[in-house]
Amino acid sequence: MLRGRTLGQAIGVVALVCATFGVSTASAQVDYEIMASLQFNFSNPGARSLAMAGALTGAGDDATGAWTNPGGLTNITRPEVGVEFRGFGFETPFVSSGRFNGTATNIGIDTVNGLSYGNTDNSTHSLSFVSAVVPKSRFAFAFYRTEVANYEADIQTVGPFFDQQTGPACTPANRAGCFRIFPVSGNLDLQISNFGGSAAVRLTDQVSVGVGVSFYDFELDSVNHRFGLDTSGTQTQTGGFFGAPSYAGTNVLATEFINGEDSAFGVNIGASISPNDKFRIGASYRQGPKFDIGYHREDATGTLIGELHDSEFKVPDVIAVGVLVKPIPALNVTVDYRRVQYSQLISEMGLGFTVKDVGVDDYVLDDGNEFRAAGEYLFTNLPSPLSAIALRGGFWRDPDHRIRYEGVFQSDSVLFQPGDSEMHYTGGGGIVFEKVQFDVGFDRSETVKTFSVSAVLRF
Repeated sequence: MLRGRTLGQAIGVVALVCATFGVSTASAQVDYEIMASLQFNFSNPGARSLAMAGALTGAGDDATGAWTNPGGLTNITRPEVGVEFRGFGFETPFVSSGRFNGTATNIGIDTVNGLSYGNTDNSTHSLSFVSAVVPKSRFAFAFYRTEVANYEADIQTVGPFFDQQTGPACTPANRAGCFRIFPVSGNLDLQISNFGGSAAVRLTDQVSVGVGVSFYDFELDSVNHRFGLDTSGTQTQTGGFFGAPSYAGTNVLATEFINGEDSAFGVNIGASISPNDKFRIGASYRQGPKFDIGYHREDATGTLIGELHDSEFKVPDVIAVGVLVKPIPALNVTVDYRRVQYSQLISEMGLGFTVKDVGVDDYVLDDGNEFRAAGEYLFTNLPSPLSAIALRGGFWRDPDHRIRYEGVFQSDSVLFQPGDSEMHYTGGGGIVFEKVQFDVGFDRSETVKTFSVSAVLRF
């Protein structure tokens, strides 16, 4: 494996690179460090939806239902077009330095017991949702374009230290047992957009069903540079085994690439049941598309190592159930449960590094259970031209969905650590006129900040 090395092994680095890269698996790259930071969210479109914690599966009464629950489109009574602009700001934690196990030697930078984490801070802004809905008698039709994912991450690690579970411990007097993971500097840029159409029909006065077809456009680019640890001179010098890393281009040991540009189709189905004016229930299933991706490695001279390899990136399927309750005419209370099959993200991926007794099943990504709740209060006794002013708020729990390693002890035991679940708190409001509606919404957690503005024109 080309992840870390002992002080003694560092002397044979050129031979190690050739030997390690001479044997590679013809599969994907779930075990690249940049994948350990992959933790983006599939949030529902719309500023109103954002302000209400995305809990609109049961409500199903605006254009975002074309994506979240097409069965609710029949609750829209007038033709409308809408547009949303959204900005993301997110931090991505990753293992950067410190010591996973053993005791720090206090040589050079090996002074910290316990892992230290870095955070990459990125932001994106885009036109995230455009829609048109046309209701016709017992039918409704919708066309839309939405961004499924717009994610960026940049990492730069120092290279944590660790001791093997067997063999000599790493001490100032015996450095043969000292292991350090190669420092890396990498980035990942993922964009998935969706062009879709949905149709719904009211089967009875209380029951509606809908179906949608989506065309997805996908782009993924990632470059990961792996840097050597110099054995010449003093071991505490920059780039030395115990020294601060050198990110100079001349110190690149190898470079790993992940690339994909593909398109695919998917479907979504939904249902909306309204027993009375105070209660509504909705359910939906959205099939995630599957995209072809490729990866390869190059050595320090830019020469291809091994072969070009192909794999697949699977967007998770989502199953959702939600309810809308109106205890009083001016108040909407919504609750959603969503099952996100995050494990599908790595279901078609294999290993980029060959390590004895390590298989793809040792890398785990759990499916997620999301619970969302929100409220919306409408002030309707307003002078013309205002029709209503809405205040909204909610919260939801985002379960940990980072890739973690659970196999025999090796360097990925250090790199692929479990993450934490996060609570998201949301809020916003809207102003409704006879034909125009403006909404704003925000969603904040410890690592993710999202802001959205949208406008709807009704005819």
